[in-house]
Amino acid sequence: MKNNRLTKVFFIMVSTLFLLVGCSESVKSSIDAALVSTVKEGSLYEYPDKTVGKAFDDFFVDPKWEYFLSTEDEHVVEFNGVAEYYGEDAMITIQFIIDEVTEEFEIYWFGVDDVEESDYVLFDLLDTVYYE
Repeated sequence: MKNNRLTKVFFIMVSTLFLLVGCSESVKSSIDAALVSTVKEGSLYEYPDKTVGKAFDDFFVDPKWEYFLSTEDEHVVEFNGVAEYYGEDAMITIQFIIDEVTEEFEIYWFGVDDVEESDYVLFDLLDTVYYE
């Protein structure tokens, strides 16, 4: 009888642990989604008439958005999508840093096929994304 009670207590503890882990993952997922939405539903100062999400999702092939916490504890939303670059398909990566308090964001890193590119190339790309 005592062994049966210990088994029940153990089962309840393990079940509670799985529930807590599941809930924390769910909370993390909703925070991640909220930070991605902050960028997608926001706009860049230079292009205030169209949201970042609308512009990027319409222009790039296979657009993907992901949130992560950087090694410097900064909130980063990373965009990846395919676009033509000098006549070839290339993977474009743009990382945005978000201020959680003000919900403002800025472009932190830009690369083509995992190679960092200059601001000049970035601005040329953004003009193409927003105006063509």
